[in-house]
Formats: sequence, C-alpha cells, structure tokens
Amino acid sequence: MQSVINISKYKHQFNWKLSVPASDYNIALNIDPFTRIQQSYSSVNGVSVPIEFWALNENSDKDQAMIKNDLSHQISFFEELLGPYPWGDQIRFC
Repeated sequence: MQSVINISKYKHQFNWKLSVPASDYNIALNIDPFTRIQQSYSSVNGVSVPIEFWALNENSDKDQAMIKNDLSHQISFFEELLGPYPWGDQIRFC
C-alpha cells in the first residue's frame, strides 16, 4: 500500500501499487468495521516481512494470536523447504 487518504470519519481511499501484475479475480472487497493487525515476520534470509491482516472487531484478539502462533510457523516451515518468501519486498506501509 502506498498511501491512505482520509476522506471522512468512516471513508478512506487506499492507493496500492504492485510491481507485478495482479489478476482481477485475485482482488476481493470486504466491507465491515475491521481492526487492522500489523506484525512482522523475520525471514530466513534476515529480511523483515510485514504481515497485515484485517479482522472483524470481535475477532481481533484471536486473529493476532493466530498470526503469531500459526501463520508465522507455516511461513517458517515453507521457507525451510522452499527458500525465502519471494514477495517480502512487495509490501510498503504508510
């Protein structure tokens, strides 16, 4: 994500840029009051890969634990088998 423009209290414009093409069917819109969860993962090559997740407000505590205890372990497992996460440099936060 390159930037977020606050239009009003509940309306924001998100500006994204990808260095590789994205297929339209890979993009989905989910609209609800979400909590933004941001963590980072230390890749096997020492690069810090940002993890961003939007959780329903009532699930934000469970989702933070899921990222820390499950997702990070899965990424680590696959990196040990397949090498460093290849798109870690694609995400830029504001």
